[in-house]
Amino acid sequence: MNKIRLAKQIRWHKIGLWDSPPFSDFLITDALINSKQFGFKEHQAVMYLHGETFVGSADFDHFYNFYKKAYNKNGFKEFNFLGKQITRAARLAISQTDRLKSKDFSKSSAEELQKHFSEFQKCIRPSIVLGFILQPVEKLFKEILEKELYAFLQNKTETEKNQIIAKLTVPVREALMTKENKDLLRLATKISKIKKFAIIWQKNNASKIEELLKIKYPEIYSAFKKHAEEYSWMSNFNWHDSPTALKTYSGNLKKIIKSGTANKEIEKIQKQKKQIETEYQELLDQIYSERNLKIKKITDKIREFVNLKMENWEPVAIAGNNCLGLFQAIADKINVPMRIFWLMTPEEINAVLSEKSVKKIKIRRGFVAAGKKIYILNPAEVEELKKFLKPRSAKIIKGLVVYPGRACGEVIKIMTVKEISKMKKRAVLACPMTNPDYMPAIRMAAAIVTDQGGLLCHAAIVSREFKIPCIVGTRFATHVLSDGDVVEVDAEKGIVRIIKKSLE
Repeated sequence: MNKIRLAKQIRWHKIGLWDSPPFSDFLITDALINSKQFGFKEHQAVMYLHGETFVGSADFDHFYNFYKKAYNKNGFKEFNFLGKQITRAARLAISQTDRLKSKDFSKSSAEELQKHFSEFQKCIRPSIVLGFILQPVEKLFKEILEKELYAFLQNKTETEKNQIIAKLTVPVREALMTKENKDLLRLATKISKIKKFAIIWQKNNASKIEELLKIKYPEIYSAFKKHAEEYSWMSNFNWHDSPTALKTYSGNLKKIIKSGTANKEIEKIQKQKKQIETEYQELLDQIYSERNLKIKKITDKIREFVNLKMENWEPVAIAGNNCLGLFQAIADKINVPMRIFWLMTPEEINAVLSEKSVKKIKIRRGFVAAGKKIYILNPAEVEELKKFLKPRSAKIIKGLVVYPGRACGEVIKIMTVKEISKMKKRAVLACPMTNPDYMPAIRMAAAIVTDQGGLLCHAAIVSREFKIPCIVGTRFATHVLSDGDVVEVDAEKGIVRIIKKSLE
């Protein structure tokens, strides 16, 4: 079988670009080809090209058409069922892997490790597959909303239409990164009240602070440790790095206490959330005056699915972090370093644990899967396919407005989370897509522009919460823009204009 010819014959739909190891994408492939219960057809296709993940457009279209027909026939009945499946899968992924988190694997046999690894695969599959199904649903929701709003939007400008859509699709639930920030601010406020300790905190380094907390203030240390346990996985969304260390939270708390602005920051977050809800309700009242009563039911459902999207990301990340000890134990048992473990397929891991021979694992940057067969691609084949799939350039960059506003600034292009240190304050963040790993860059951004995404994507959720002008789904922004370009992001009309090209 000619791998390149096979890949070029399939029509592809890009579902993401993550700074993830091949292991994660092998798991996605394993989940998709073993999940007929979710309505997959026999011969779905998956491709991974050095972080970029694609599925066959036929599978994407299959689910889009399925939910479109279901909505036309029974309204939100099928969406309600999908929502219950997502919640159930999230609970399963976390509860099952919680049992593995604190387990000591040092004396586990290869057979026991294989059993635990199979349990992990089984409990993670539903969340992975349902996360994929959410993407065609996201596209359909936008079409449903625009159709129902047609009469109301008829005489509105493009800017007004974008503002209305953005305001109607704000999440109900607070984003987890906001909740983590608020919890840390509250903890800083509590510590600041202990004057003697607040001084000690300002004068010592993170390691010394942790030691003093443990000895002199066990109650605060317990709250501090609980915070780290609850949120540390957020810096290791794709599993192959390390969760946030306790000393990092010590350093963050030290900065907050030194600034003395914890209470003001909490008030600012709460005021912002209240303002978003007020704008949403005022807009609904205006629509009601136009007698379009069906809109609230639709916006309620879309906002619910924004929450469900978050419920889908988080359990997958948490489950993988819960199993880091298991992954390390497997790597030790089969005598490979973790950098090699992250290159392996689940099939290879199970084969080695079963004492079956597996050829030497080489550096892997891609694969294509059709049906149940996976073909590993060499670096040259990956580059050939990336060129084949590369979007065409264009002078005007246009996309979907998910939070309105305007901003001018220097472009900082971040293709993977390893480049986040490049970000500057008030710069325009241009990236393929965002995920929680991008939060340090997002907080500094004057505006966000992404290649991918829709109403329910991560960039849409955080931009609404932090009130950052944002345009998603441009398809080729990162192919056209370069670091140092000066651009105007018009997130009223959904257009990015290049004012000045970089000299590079």
